[in-house]
Amino acid sequence: MGAKFSIYYLSLLFLIFTVSCNSAKNVVKKETTINSPEKVVAPPLKEPPKKTETKKVASEEDVKTLSKLLQVYLETAQITKKRVIQSIKLDTNSLAKEFIPILQNIEDSIVAIQQKIKNSNPIYEDDVIEYIKRVEEYGRQVDNLNANLDKKQSKTWLTDVIFKPGKYKIDDLTPEEENALNGFVNNIIKFYKQEFDKIPDGKWTIKMQTIGHTDSDGFIQPYYQNELVKELINGITDKVPTSEPEKRIFLNKRLSLFRGQSLNDFFKKKLLEQNIKAEIINEEIDMGEQLPNKTYVKEIRFDNGDKNSWRRIAISSFYVLYD
Repeated sequence: MGAKFSIYYLSLLFLIFTVSCNSAKNVVKKETTINSPEKVVAPPLKEPPKKTETKKVASEEDVKTLSKLLQVYLETAQITKKRVIQSIKLDTNSLAKEFIPILQNIEDSIVAIQQKIKNSNPIYEDDVIEYIKRVEEYGRQVDNLNANLDKKQSKTWLTDVIFKPGKYKIDDLTPEEENALNGFVNNIIKFYKQEFDKIPDGKWTIKMQTIGHTDSDGFIQPYYQNELVKELINGITDKVPTSEPEKRIFLNKRLSLFRGQSLNDFFKKKLLEQNIKAEIINEEIDMGEQLPNKTYVKEIRFDNGDKNSWRRIAISSFYVLYD
């Protein structure tokens, strides 16, 4: 009985030990699974197939329309350039000369487009659209230049003032003359606003130029007591000639410059009061004792019997441009 009990008891202990070991293994496996999960590798993403975009070829009719448009604006630019050249011949001011490189650039650009069309086969719709945008912009620029030239010819862009001997300040003018200057600059502002409304995103510039003249009279001596002479040579005494008539000619040239500056300063002040969105560029040409251009002075003007009054004229002109 005792031997049987011992065998049974040992068998029972062995069974319990085996079950315990298996349980421990399962726990270890579970812990291992929890602590070290298997990595799941995602399959590589496939790139979506690229769309092949095909450019549309422009129709023959569209190309013909573009070619006609290019030729029209090329001829318009060429005609405008001839007008500018003619204006320069009749005009002492140099502002019109600045139109020539603008027009030449437009001509060259249009010819370059015409050459591209000639050498391209086929021509695509996108290119036609881009060329039309560019040539329409050229057309607007030419129209603007022509509008300026028209204003010049109608003389609404020209004004002149005759100064008294030895005078150059706006305060030296009569109320009637100052009112005339106000009316002149108001015309400039009106024209600018009309043009600006057409192309508000353009880079606008207002260029003004005044040509000053004097008679050939001398200055009251002694010079060192003459207040006008002191103003004219202030800061440049080392450049003043010491002998006559060079000294008189030099002082009259300075006086004509001061007249131009006074008028331009007056106009610029009026323009800035309008808060216009344009760069203002001014230029003064000091003609001194040189006779005024007869284009401006078609009739000899006398002031109270003063036969030299017409020689003391100052002539102002403007252009309103955009890039």
